[in-house]
Amino acid sequence: MELSARRELTWAGGVLLLFLTLLAAIGLPEPAELVLFVAAYGSSWVIVSYTVRTFGAASFDGASLEKELGWFGGVLLLFLAFLALTGVREPPVFVIATAAFSVSWFVRSILLKRLGLSEVLLSGR
Repeated sequence: MELSARRELTWAGGVLLLFLTLLAAIGLPEPAELVLFVAAYGSSWVIVSYTVRTFGAASFDGASLEKELGWFGGVLLLFLAFLALTGVREPPVFVIATAAFSVSWFVRSILLKRLGLSEVLLSGR
């Protein structure tokens, strides 16, 4: 059973809206900077989604895939919130941080698959 596009867009959009709300609370950047961040976030989500689907656990069902993407979105939101709350105000830093986080999640997914650790994580052992 494959994760529907609507459910995945709900996760992606929810995390993006929460972060944009956080940005509004600390001082909304220029519209052009917001567009840059949204584009970086969108491309990162697509890359991670593709990576998890392709290189993730072979036994991922829809619920496991949704859980994995939920973890990615939640941890990314916490990471970006941490940056915002520690005083980072430059949008390019958020774009670079989003890209770096996504690359690390990409590498994580590949390593879990290659080392066979994905089954261990799914089984809870």
